[in-house]
Amino acid sequence: MSDSIDAELLNIFWIEVGEYLDTLNTTLLEIETTPDDNHEARLREMNRIAHSMKGAARTVGIEVIEKIAFHFETLFEKALNGKFAFTPDACDVLYNGLDVIQLVTAGEEQDETTVTAILNQLEKLGQGKRPSQEIAVAPAVQTTADPRATTSTIRVPMVEDMLRVPIPHMDNLMASVSELLVARLHSEELQRDINALRMLHTRWQREWRTIRAAYIRLLRRLQNDDSDLSLELSTLLAFLETNQRYLAEANRHLIQVAQRMTQDHLRLSALVDEMQNEVSAMRLVTFETAIPTFQRVIRDLARETNKQIQLDVMGGGVALDKRVMDTLRDPIMHLLRNAVDHGIESADERQQLGKPAEGQIVIFAEQRGSEIIISVHDDGAGIDPSIIKKSAIKRGLITDQQASKLSDDDALSYIFYPGFSTNEAVTAISGRGVGMDIVRDRVESLRGGVSIRSLKGQGTTISLHVPISLTRLHCVMLQVGDDIFAVPSSSVLRMLKTKRDDLFVTQGRYMVLVEGQAIPFTSLPGVLGMPLQEGNESQLPHEIRAIVLQAADRTVAFAVDDMEAEQELILKPLGLEIAGTQHIAGAALLGSGRVVLVLDVNDLARTATGMTFPASPPDAVAASSTDNMKKQRPRVLVVDDSITTRMLEKNILEAAGFDVRVAVDGTEAWGILGEGGFDIVISDVEMPRMNGLELVEQIKAHERLQTTPVILLTSRDKPEHLEAGMKAGADAYLVKSQFEQDELLNLVKKFV
Repeated sequence: MSDSIDAELLNIFWIEVGEYLDTLNTTLLEIETTPDDNHEARLREMNRIAHSMKGAARTVGIEVIEKIAFHFETLFEKALNGKFAFTPDACDVLYNGLDVIQLVTAGEEQDETTVTAILNQLEKLGQGKRPSQEIAVAPAVQTTADPRATTSTIRVPMVEDMLRVPIPHMDNLMASVSELLVARLHSEELQRDINALRMLHTRWQREWRTIRAAYIRLLRRLQNDDSDLSLELSTLLAFLETNQRYLAEANRHLIQVAQRMTQDHLRLSALVDEMQNEVSAMRLVTFETAIPTFQRVIRDLARETNKQIQLDVMGGGVALDKRVMDTLRDPIMHLLRNAVDHGIESADERQQLGKPAEGQIVIFAEQRGSEIIISVHDDGAGIDPSIIKKSAIKRGLITDQQASKLSDDDALSYIFYPGFSTNEAVTAISGRGVGMDIVRDRVESLRGGVSIRSLKGQGTTISLHVPISLTRLHCVMLQVGDDIFAVPSSSVLRMLKTKRDDLFVTQGRYMVLVEGQAIPFTSLPGVLGMPLQEGNESQLPHEIRAIVLQAADRTVAFAVDDMEAEQELILKPLGLEIAGTQHIAGAALLGSGRVVLVLDVNDLARTATGMTFPASPPDAVAASSTDNMKKQRPRVLVVDDSITTRMLEKNILEAAGFDVRVAVDGTEAWGILGEGGFDIVISDVEMPRMNGLELVEQIKAHERLQTTPVILLTSRDKPEHLEAGMKAGADAYLVKSQFEQDELLNLVKKFV
């Protein structure tokens, strides 16, 4: 395993051991203080914890904890059989063992002599002997220690303190932060309203000064005229003077409120930004955590296809949201399999073509502006656009005439059409059409896009573009008739004004020159199917406002009625009634509280250039993609109460190409098995609620599940344990102390 994976497992292990220590300390104290009570349930729980801690420590190679846990397990088993008593002296030794584990988890170095003595005392307790001496456990390295001392110490690798938080809690926290972001937008809107009121008062002041001067001049002319009109005008002027003072006072209060609101808004903005950044950072994982999985896939496929392949990964330090990484893992593995199976030639073919015998696959990960781009490149056979055009004609997607006008780049886009590849075309087009629509759907479910570049005989590069943030989005607002739409700022190349006479037609398509390059031109109302006269390019006004949008694989200019300034929007989930609707990527809230629709730039560009694909069901775009992806891989259910062991097994199996679900005990596993579709179960034996033996018995007694293979993976290696597993119905039994990665994989492949 790589250093990053080792560090991840260590993080998980320390969290797990901390929880075990809390339970063992508390339970041991309860047993010691109530010796006359029946402690069978407590002992069974302590025995299970010691067993799990032993296995987890072995997994990450922390030998001192493994040895102490081994002795604990021995003593707790003896206590269950009435052969060990928790006397004060015996408890002292157990507490010393717990203290050593506690200090190890805190990163303290331990005197090897002290640790050895504690292990010897634990062993004596297991043999029924009385501890020989009292031992004080303390860190071996003290600030007052003699610098000349050479006491041998034990030290284990440590990582930052961590707290395990369920993903749903993180999602809820992120949702709360999103609400705060909305509150900040409302605050900005209120500030604008207050500023508008102040501007209104300024205008009143100007108007008042003009009217007041006119009234005074009129009163002076009427001063010598003792008439009711003069009196009435004087009264009216006095009234207006009083109101002006009221308004001036109100304006002063308004200025104070505006100043306080500005200060509060600045504080709120700073706090919201800090919270957003912190919560987002909690959800980040580096791309390198997925590298071992990809390396294993390439290694296995290279052996199966008898090809020589080198995989290079660049940009492993790029950080992604965990949801994004989890969603992209399957598409990337699909691209890698296609590259090996159908892209990279055999060594003999490559040498005949003048290429190195060893093929090369490179994965690039990079952050570019507000998006992450992950590209998979191979130096294999590439894709022949002429074969794609012939296949598209055969399927009735385009006519011969349309194919003759189709550019090579546009032709490549047809591999994303659902089920595009036929059996006859698989070899000719490197098989990349099979499942590529699924790759596209998965990426676009993240508001991203897919682009492809390929040269026949030189290789292929497929790039996945996804946004950095899934909740915040900077957008340009577009006015279309009476409606307002938003498009991501990252997709906007430029805004322009052009004339209708500047448009020209090429191969039956309207085009416009942008910086010397001809790009397709259409009207946004026309693409959206809105009943506006601007929907027809020939009826556009003489002066045209347009926005140039860059999709993942093409650039298109769209005519709009108007464009507004960029705004930061908070994305909201779409309801089922509009989820999956063509051209719509999501919904967002403006500061005023108004909901606007965010347009799908990739979908708009495809429609504008005649490359429309069938839409997925409205309520299951991501789900259908997930199902199709996973149908291609055997499904494994891993059951173990130790999160360290679960993660290790999960990493190994996923790297070998399996689709893995995990459960913390037999009860949870039984519920997951009810979903169906699992090819094999790998289970620990000692677990809370329902143990591994009980789980096997239930599986083998169930009519639908009884043929599902079950492998028991446990630390217990005595003949009676093996016999109990086989009697329960297990198909295989693997001892953790003899655990090897290849042995596990070979055993799984034997049944799947």
